[in-house]
Amino acid sequence: MTEAAERRVFSIGNEQRTQFEGIVVLWMMIQKEEIIEIVGDEDSEILDPVMQELYNQRLVEIKKEGLLKDRQFWIVSEKGHQHLEKFMRRYTDFLKMIDIYCAVNLGDPPSDDPDEGPFAFERWFDFESEDAFGAYLNQERFQDLRVAVAIFKSMDPVEIELMAFLNEGRLYCEEGWQWKLMTDEIWEEIIEICNSNFHPEDLGYDGPDGWISGEDVISEVIEVGTKVMIELLEEEARQPPESDDDDDDDDEYAEVYEDYYDPIVYVDPIGYWSPWYDPYYCPVYDPWYW
Repeated sequence: MTEAAERRVFSIGNEQRTQFEGIVVLWMMIQKEEIIEIVGDEDSEILDPVMQELYNQRLVEIKKEGLLKDRQFWIVSEKGHQHLEKFMRRYTDFLKMIDIYCAVNLGDPPSDDPDEGPFAFERWFDFESEDAFGAYLNQERFQDLRVAVAIFKSMDPVEIELMAFLNEGRLYCEEGWQWKLMTDEIWEEIIEICNSNFHPEDLGYDGPDGWISGEDVISEVIEVGTKVMIELLEEEARQPPESDDDDDDDDEYAEVYEDYYDPIVYVDPIGYWSPWYDPYYCPVYDPWYW
């Protein structure tokens, strides 16, 4: 038996954490229209180190005029908008593919359904509701390989997990999000997820003809997953059009995506390849992506 490759241990250094905190603050200011005073209450003051760093990078500016002329506020600069847009574009491009790997069966299909494919998403169109599909996803035979795919594709899983937290609303609350961001708990949870989930080297095994490396396994998983994604895209294109009301909502969401590349609008799995998301680009067809 061949030894598996040494497992990488992820962590967040002070400099990287400050960068991530800045991304979250910019996102909150733009998407949630959060107002941060330069000299304000405790919620604003706890962000002072992050705001100073954003100011040094010219990602925020000081607003000196307005209805409350005796108070000063931070506003996102044009450079700050571009900085967040670039970051979110990279994230959302990856999300177009990553969620299909959230539930993969690496073993044999169940005895009562021997024709079941390895990807839970292959059955997406077999279910009438998201709740029913969610129950199917939660079966024990499916493994979450998203961190392993991110590592294999040289993406930073810490960065991906952070933005997933934003997507799920876990960093936002009506009051106190500043404290949640600046304390250690949320960052320790992100690191725990990155280190406890499957890594490519965890997937190696002894095959009939010798050792199969984890990289070979995850490479095959990605190859099959890409084919499944193409089939889902084609099936989605064959689906009947939605009602006008839904189209109006889609236009609204598309406008948000165009402006800020905001992942929070994509709350259901099929949304990553729905027609309003981006009908002309999908990374499965882009040789430079994979």
